[in-house]
Amino acid sequence: MSQTSYSTKPGIAKAGMLADLYTGSEAEIVSYPASESIPAGCVVEVVSGKVRRAQSTTTIGKVGGVAVWTPFQKEQAVGGGSAVYAQYDMVPVLRKGRIYCSFNGGSQTELGGCNVKHSSTTTTYQGFITGSNTSSSSGVEISNLLGCVFVKDFSASDSSLCLVEVNIPAVAGPTGPTGPTGPTGP
Repeated sequence: MSQTSYSTKPGIAKAGMLADLYTGSEAEIVSYPASESIPAGCVVEVVSGKVRRAQSTTTIGKVGGVAVWTPFQKEQAVGGGSAVYAQYDMVPVLRKGRIYCSFNGGSQTELGGCNVKHSSTTTTYQGFITGSNTSSSSGVEISNLLGCVFVKDFSASDSSLCLVEVNIPAVAGPTGPTGPTGPTGP
């Protein structure tokens, strides 16, 4: 069957694209090695110093942030993502800033809180942002994603994307004899 329709406009963005170019220290991107293949635009959790798509049981694990899309990655189709980081690749992860994320289901309420799908039994939609209600049932786990809000509702123009402001709380630095010493030492 031949193509019968097409869009005359380019897509809004790709999952994992940064939405705003923050200046100075306002944006925070850190890199972690991947413990599995990871699509850009998915929420990742940190396990043993590596990142993986969100997939912990009952509640989400230690959230690292959102995998950032780069034009240097080979395009592959895995779990609906636009670009995939292979196992052991270094994955740039946005911890603070605005980014387009993979979205699946529910509503996108402007400045409303986000939830994340983290099924413990199936890889489909792991790490995708959702507006659906939270759930702790096996295979359909959905948790609140603290530190993230929807910036704008894109569901009318592209139901697979959402624009999210990420502000994952910083991990406390090492502790010295007089209290926290921060990331740069005493």
